[in-house]
Amino acid sequence: MVRPVALVRFSPVLLAVLAVLCLPAISQDISSERIRSWSVQLQSPDVRVRRQVATQLKYALKYAGRAAAGALSALNAALADPDMDVRMGASLALAHLGAAAAPAVPALTGLLDDAQPCMRQAALMALASIGPAARQAVPRLQSLRDQDSDGLVRRLADDALQKIGQL
Repeated sequence: MVRPVALVRFSPVLLAVLAVLCLPAISQDISSERIRSWSVQLQSPDVRVRRQVATQLKYALKYAGRAAAGALSALNAALADPDMDVRMGASLALAHLGAAAAPAVPALTGLLDDAQPCMRQAALMALASIGPAARQAVPRLQSLRDQDSDGLVRRLADDALQKIGQL
């Protein structure tokens, strides 16, 4: 007779320790080669592939360290993709690069005119993470803060202005 496996309860402290121990393995697994491969796939003619890769980069760049810089050019180009999901994934991935994503500021600023509030929100998060290097976006951010119809867009524009140092 086979007995069912007993479920073991883990304490929150044990789970936190396991998470901290696993983070270095996650970081090492996201290599420069993998980032380069994803960057190439981000230019695929298949929109499903581009969406998937943008999503992978969005999560992976949080842990990629220096390897993340290899994705900057492809992510910047993806900001002009005809598919909103690809543009949004690229914006959110750029948010993990911080000031290193400064070359994407013109394209991110252009996304602030998108008709979809969620797209404007993603661009604002990226601009806020870039900080003072996104200074050229300030006039557009002030306009959004004061006039956008979406409340979250207005709050995120205010947050970006604070992080850029304009408040």
